[in-house]
Amino acid sequence: MSDKFDGTIRLLMLEDSVLDAELSCHYLKRSRLDLSITVARGRQDFMAALDGGAVDLILADYSLPDFDGLRALEAARETLPEAPFIFLSGVIGEEFATEALKKGATDYVLKRNVARLPAAVERALSEARERRERRAAEAALHQSMVGMRLAVDAGRLGTWDYSPVIESLKLDRRCRAMYGKSADRSFSLENIYQRCHPDDVQRVREAVTAALDPHGSGEMSEEYRVISESGRETWVAARGQAFFERGRCIRLTGIMQDITEQKRSQEAMQQLNQALEARVAESNRERDRMWSLSQDLMTVCRPDGNLGMVNPAWNRILGWPEEALVGRPLLDLVHEEDRESTREALESVLAGKPCPGFDNRVLCHDDDWRWIRWIANAEDRTVYAVGRDITAEMENAERLRQIQKMEMIGQLTGGVAHDFNNLLTVIVGNLDMAAKRTRKLPPDDLTDLVQRLLENARRGTERATALTQRLLAFARRQPLDPAPIDANRLVLGMSDLFSRTLGEHIAVETVLSEDLWTVHADPHQLENALLNLAVNARDAMPEGGRLVIETQNCWFDDFAAAGMAEIDPGRYVLLAVTDTGTGMDAETLEQVFEPFFTTKDVGHGSGLGLSQVYGFVRQSGGYVKIYSEPGMGTTVRLYLPRLEEGVEETRPRPEGPFAEQESQTTILVVEDDEDVRIYSTDLLRDLGYRVLEAGNGAAALAMLREHPEVRLLFTDIGLPGGMNGRELADAVRRLRPRLRILFTSGFATNAIAHSGRLDPGVQLLPKPFTYETLAAKIDDVLRTPMESSRVLIVEDEVLVRMVAVDVLADMGFQVEEAGTAAEALEKLRAAGDRFDAAIIDIGLPDMKGDRLAAELRDLRPGLPIVIASGYDIGDVRDQFSGEDNMGVVPKPYDGDDLIRELERLGILA
Repeated sequence: MSDKFDGTIRLLMLEDSVLDAELSCHYLKRSRLDLSITVARGRQDFMAALDGGAVDLILADYSLPDFDGLRALEAARETLPEAPFIFLSGVIGEEFATEALKKGATDYVLKRNVARLPAAVERALSEARERRERRAAEAALHQSMVGMRLAVDAGRLGTWDYSPVIESLKLDRRCRAMYGKSADRSFSLENIYQRCHPDDVQRVREAVTAALDPHGSGEMSEEYRVISESGRETWVAARGQAFFERGRCIRLTGIMQDITEQKRSQEAMQQLNQALEARVAESNRERDRMWSLSQDLMTVCRPDGNLGMVNPAWNRILGWPEEALVGRPLLDLVHEEDRESTREALESVLAGKPCPGFDNRVLCHDDDWRWIRWIANAEDRTVYAVGRDITAEMENAERLRQIQKMEMIGQLTGGVAHDFNNLLTVIVGNLDMAAKRTRKLPPDDLTDLVQRLLENARRGTERATALTQRLLAFARRQPLDPAPIDANRLVLGMSDLFSRTLGEHIAVETVLSEDLWTVHADPHQLENALLNLAVNARDAMPEGGRLVIETQNCWFDDFAAAGMAEIDPGRYVLLAVTDTGTGMDAETLEQVFEPFFTTKDVGHGSGLGLSQVYGFVRQSGGYVKIYSEPGMGTTVRLYLPRLEEGVEETRPRPEGPFAEQESQTTILVVEDDEDVRIYSTDLLRDLGYRVLEAGNGAAALAMLREHPEVRLLFTDIGLPGGMNGRELADAVRRLRPRLRILFTSGFATNAIAHSGRLDPGVQLLPKPFTYETLAAKIDDVLRTPMESSRVLIVEDEVLVRMVAVDVLADMGFQVEEAGTAAEALEKLRAAGDRFDAAIIDIGLPDMKGDRLAAELRDLRPGLPIVIASGYDIGDVRDQFSGEDNMGVVPKPYDGDDLIRELERLGILA
């Protein structure tokens, strides 16, 4: 059927009567319709016309020879269901008409009333047009709804519908999710407002009110924040349209979208754009500021080699005003010795070759020179260059070269002094022994002569020893014994010594700072350093003058320390010694700390005074600075590190004389130098000690295993065979924890000293040593109290355990008790290394004593253990023969048996 009726209407007429067909056509053509009529006289023609499909309207007689109207209606409904079907018959009755209409006929007209046929046709066509338009509208609406639903789903949009008449608000699942509402809970417009962010709620209220206003646009579009019941903040975009009837809004419907991510992206993009704009603006400002404020020299050099532009740094650093430089040849400002290298560098830049940088000296306005490091680039024969002032860096490099030279000299000096100390030890010792023997001879001329010769030789060795100590001080290899020092008190205490040393023609002044920090250094060496500086000052003021000693607290932060070569940031105490003497020139200052360098005449001074001061201060973790000009005097500044909290005072050794003959203590001497070893053992035997000796660490350990009676290990630090003295001491402490150890060395080594200071608990006798110094140090070490030994007693018989505890406590031991092996193991695990020995009964209720001893040894290898046994003591000794640090006492035992066995194992209270 045609989609339009304003054109020709194709009508199919089923009529076997020619007369009736002509009559019908006559009436139809009198109507205003444009008709094209096809007449079918039977079933075959009718069906053929239907199959053609070009039919807009059908007229059919009810009764035909080979067909009837109802079957024609059925065929038409199957083929052309949209085409109107009108019956035109002379015999149709009311019952037939009703049945025909039910089966889909549009209308019926009696042939006797054929005049109303045109009206029936128009009505049928109009109804058909309405049906078609309604179906098209419904289809379009359906298609629109499907498209909208797809769009809503694709955009993850929620839909909402508000009826202000009944105050009903409907939200779909997506909208509810945005508001944090479950599907089974009702929602109202007021809930919307309650969930709005406080900053947005008024704006949303106004938007809804405006959309409901019949005088407005009826549209709503807002973006706002929603706060869910859980506190989550969500940005939503709501769009809506209102519908009105008779001046009243009956519906406001729309969509809602979660735009949180878009908002965040917009905010991030906005921040990014703002940051980018700010960076661009700042970059432009920085470029301008860089030119005017840069501490580096910036210049544009024209193709003719003349300066075209210079930044203000030329005035700040070199003192040149801009007008004095523009147009001036660059090479005119370069030091004569650097011009050729500068010319070559510029030619390389102009040739397009890479130029990592070059250094030269540039003339200042005051005719001074500054070292500048340049980086340059060229474009169109124009050179763009940036230069950094590296004068201080070059000066620091020169100072570093000087420091490295001093370090190399120090290493050489320390090695020489070390070997010299071994020689002096033998010489001094033999002179002392010879003098001691000579004093026992009857007096005569020969004896007097020998004694004078020995005394002269002794004074010579003392000078050699002092010289060696000064060499070690410079090399930072002397062992220091630092202690807390009040520098003000030390200076005041030396006032009389300064006066006697300097004489009456030199005035001594002190400028001492209040609240001076405490120094951690060797007091004796600090006194020597100040005395050395005072003597040097005296020699620089032969006609008299003034010596000022000053103290002050100094704190160097990172910036301040960067401006002073080799000084690390930190807190220091300054001791400055200033004289008004002759002073020194720059060449002398470069060598003043080198050993044996002196400005004095031959025979007047060793040239080691300042080098000794330098070595001592550097070894103490401090720094030395010297300032001097000819005729203007000299100032030497000693920066010593401040004492930090936690450093304890050194415990004084017990007072009292040392004994020579009474002690029968056994001492093991470990020394690889045979001459020094012979001398040391002779001195100790002469002092009344029993002496064993070894040449290396392995031999010493074997000796200690064979001789548990050894009370003191006297060992050199430098030993051959892959085990130095400190490593030997560590091994000995595992074997004999209570054994006293005394080190000897010609210089401070990292084995026993760090940062130039002896490690805590280390006892050291420096080489060379005399008869008296050795005797005093040995006596000092042996008489220094040790912490009471801690002993674990494992005994299940209470009375026996009580007797042992009382005996040991009376001897000064700290005693822990255990009645079973399990209790003993638990105590040992909890105590760690705090037990020095264990006494175990062989028969314990939960474990045999020998098995417990093995488990204790697993926990603490080397732990001394005494087995107490009531069985055959010989069998028990055989069982433990070959075991280190194992002893056996019979039961019942008395206190003497127990004490003797503990002393044999080296365990003393």
